[in-house]
Amino acid sequence: PLWLWGLRSGALLATAAAPRIGGPLNLLFWQPAQQGKALLQQFLRLKAAAQLADGGGKAILEAARAAMAAGQPVEVAGYFLSAALAQAMEAATLKPPAMAPGRLVWLEVSGQAEPTAAPAALAAWPRWQAAGWQLEGKAVPGPAFWQTTEIEDAPALLAATSAALSAGTAPSASVHAGAPASQSV
Repeated sequence: PLWLWGLRSGALLATAAAPRIGGPLNLLFWQPAQQGKALLQQFLRLKAAAQLADGGGKAILEAARAAMAAGQPVEVAGYFLSAALAQAMEAATLKPPAMAPGRLVWLEVSGQAEPTAAPAALAAWPRWQAAGWQLEGKAVPGPAFWQTTEIEDAPALLAATSAALSAGTAPSASVHAGAPASQSV
């Protein structure tokens, strides 16, 4: 079956696109964002941080939101964010799509010595399983590469992805809260 792969906000996009594509399909999430509203806020903070030297960070955020509310695009870090995209992003939540469920490989990256999945992921996993998705949730050691301006390698993430994608369609083990990196859930 087809795999849709989403990194951070891409997971929100994958779950929105999945019913339109139809099944059977599987999902691969890397550090998925669960609320688009929080991501949009982080993105707009980049704009405020870039212009903070001019003062008025809060005013910059309010001006950006007002421009988008008026249907105008806003430039952030060299990218133009359309009002329609911002509105859709703000409304997006990560939830199982309304379709026949398949496999879900959910990989979290942790900088901790004993990597564990984020509490939000641990809370979300049972909802996906209840919706019928064959869930493999795992935390792997590595850097938060999506937050850096430098190139970062995440070999454990790549290895876990390769292993999951080549594993076939057999259901994985059950979810265990705070599971260590070596244990799939």
